[in-house]
Amino acid sequence: MIVIGEAISAEASLLVLRPEAFLKGPVSADDMNLEGQPEGMCPQAAIAEGERVLVYIASANEPAYPLTNEAYVLKDGYAYMEGAEPLSEVEVVSSIRAVTGQYAVPAATEEEGAGIDWGNTLLPMGLVLLIVFGIGLVLMRVWHRIDPS
Repeated sequence: MIVIGEAISAEASLLVLRPEAFLKGPVSADDMNLEGQPEGMCPQAAIAEGERVLVYIASANEPAYPLTNEAYVLKDGYAYMEGAEPLSEVEVVSSIRAVTGQYAVPAATEEEGAGIDWGNTLLPMGLVLLIVFGIGLVLMRVWHRIDPS
């Protein structure tokens, strides 16, 4: 998964991320808990509470606290990664989108989410199917009059 979000809480063992957009992976408006391992060999990304970040998450089932090479801090239109030159946020997002082909924003409310419009979709289609089925029955009746075998 690749997520852009705001760090709601940033501790050494837990990063809580509120997603703004998904550049790869399933979209959800729920806060993400990224658990860290402070005694690990690889250094974790330096993320402070309230910062906007772009994070690479290797496993959607077990999201882990990002390492230094798995997170950009987004600030004032630039993307900062430890040990790398700053890039513009647009440049980083565009290069990722060129590969993944995805940019999805989670729905703000339940009403904005995906759903079925019963009145404008299912009812008319059900009516059309009923009419086609009725025409089929009439034609079958006519055919049996012509050839009763």
